[in-house]
Amino acid sequence: MERLYLILLLSSPLFISPGDTFNIPLLFGNLKFDKNPDGTVNVNLDQNVNILGNGAKRNTTFTVGNGTFVVKDDANAIVNNTDFGGGGTFGVDKSGVVMDSKINADNKTVEGGLGKESNFLSSLFQAFGGRKGTK
Repeated sequence: MERLYLILLLSSPLFISPGDTFNIPLLFGNLKFDKNPDGTVNVNLDQNVNILGNGAKRNTTFTVGNGTFVVKDDANAIVNNTDFGGGGTFGVDKSGVVMDSKINADNKTVEGGLGKESNFLSSLFQAFGGRKGTK
C-alpha cells in the first residue's frame, strides 16, 4: 500500500495542467510541483526557519522535461534579517549547458557562471572593496 502512495505522489506532476501547483506542506517548508507552459516540470523543496531575524533558508529546484534537466540550489544563513550564503545552478537546457553561481552577503548579491567569470570577479571586488579595514 505504501508503494501505491509513493507512486501516486511521484506521478502527480504528470496530471497537473500548466500553471497549476501541487503543494505538500512540510515542517518548516514545503514540497511543490509546478508544470510550466513549455512542458517542463519544477519540483521545489523549500525550507525556512527565521526566529527574531536569525535562522536559515534553503531552496532546491529540479526542472525536468522537454530536453531540460536543471538543478538550482540556494542556501543562506539569516543574521539580523540579512542573507549570507550562496547558491548555484547546474544542468542542461535547450540553449546548452547551464552553470551559474551566486553569493549573498550583507544585502549584496554577486552572480557569475559560464562566460561571466570576469564580471563575477569584478563585481565581487566592488561589493567587498569598501569593507577593507571595517569591523
